[in-house]
Amino acid sequence: MRDEGGFGCTRCYVQIEDESCAHDGGCAVFTHSSAIKKVMSASPSAVLVLSTKEHSVLTGMQKWQQEYDKEFASRTAVSGEIKSLMSEYDKEREEEGAAAQQEPDDEGWVTVTSGKMNKPHLEKIDESENKKKRSKKEKEVEPALVNFYTFQRRQTKIDHLAQLRKKFEEDKKRISMMRASRKFRPY
Repeated sequence: MRDEGGFGCTRCYVQIEDESCAHDGGCAVFTHSSAIKKVMSASPSAVLVLSTKEHSVLTGMQKWQQEYDKEFASRTAVSGEIKSLMSEYDKEREEEGAAAQQEPDDEGWVTVTSGKMNKPHLEKIDESENKKKRSKKEKEVEPALVNFYTFQRRQTKIDHLAQLRKKFEEDKKRISMMRASRKFRPY
């Protein structure tokens, strides 16, 4: 039995209410009435192929991935649109500024500004990352406060003097050892 409703199983041509079929084949949904007429005019024993090498139809994950990717605009398109909108906005601001400079306000004052206006510029991603890395390195280079308190300074002086005394005693022992072995040559 053939169904004229526009969808159904390709083998039995029966309208399927719950989207399930007794056959293992796929079910087709027709969007144009001409496609239904072509299917109906074909012989029931003919095998109908949906996708060929010349005209492939995406299905499953590939189809969903393509639909998902189409939902978002490409970076180049978005950046081009942003640049054009920003340039239009900048032009409007310049025109407003020029008009405001020439016309006096309610009290009769005219605003005077310098002729140069710094336009904002976009930094490249690499430059901003390099700046972040440089700032981290600079922070690491900065020494911590050593000997901030008075007692810390006094203690470091005492420790330094103790080290000097210790080295002096070691040098004295070494010189006496060299004299004892008669290898002492001061000059």
